[in-house]
Amino acid sequence: MVVAADITGRLQAEDAVQQVIERNGRLDTLVNNAGLMLLGPVVGADPEEWDRMIAINVQGLLYTTRAALPHLLKAAEQGRRRVAYIVNIGSYAGRVASRGFGVYNATEFGVHPSPSPRARKSPGATCASVSSSRVPWRANWARTTGPRSEVN
Repeated sequence: MVVAADITGRLQAEDAVQQVIERNGRLDTLVNNAGLMLLGPVVGADPEEWDRMIAINVQGLLYTTRAALPHLLKAAEQGRRRVAYIVNIGSYAGRVASRGFGVYNATEFGVHPSPSPRARKSPGATCASVSSSRVPWRANWARTTGPRSEVN
């Protein structure tokens, strides 16, 4: 089930999770897939754009995970497989810093869980991270989106 929500607000993230519980009776998997990519040099950048990226890419992920975790753990206790899943969808920018990616790199580093297998698991819940690879269209995309998104 997909739920559209403004996850930058903690209460809205909690409401989105509650909608799923009310419709399905339980929650077995959470997929954190919201993200905002604003590129450009840090010098001269608009801090309000940073706030938007941090709110969506990091805080939104944390708010939805916090709201979902009790339901995920409960489903794991009751389920035959005894596990629930959290899947964080991120970007290659969360694994490798690139020139011109500034704050976006920092927010994407926050999407990926710790590399320690022990840190990725809590009793009953498993967290995985999926990220895109570098894409060959990046240079063309940067040229067509204007100087704010320019990748040097």
